Amino acid sequence: MTAPVRDWQVVLAKFFGALVFYLVLWVPTILYFVIFQYITGQTAAGSTGAYWGSYLMLLLLGMFYISIGCFASVLTRNQIIAAVISFCAITLHFFSGLITFILTEVSSDDAASSLAISPPLNKWARSRAARSIPARSFSTSA
Repeated sequence: MTAPVRDWQVVLAKFFGALVFYLVLWVPTILYFVIFQYITGQTAAGSTGAYWGSYLMLLLLGMFYISIGCFASVLTRNQIIAAVISFCAITLHFFSGLITFILTEVSSDDAASSLAISPPLNKWARSRAARSIPARSFSTSA
């Protein structure tokens, strides 16, 4: 490098630059809640803690995926190869829960299933759906 900066400064600048871009992409979704409250005069349904927890999960997962991309770009000088490595690593991580389910008998303390993103999201979605959808009986008679 010809710039008077250290390698770690370049890597951190790349990471935080990508993180700022990632956060800017999510800002409009936070504005949806403000717009909804302005139009209807009511707060959005559900718990605000669940929303902030979801945003925290998106932030942490985004930071993890950005770090995979930064690591892949350190491994090679070619941007296309770094993008392919990133895509393969992120896809493998995302589907690792499905792969372990297909290949082996998955137990709750299996290391690969605890690192996968799919099982925790499915568990969270099932528990969230069970709390938010009340049991109703529907009748077809008029």
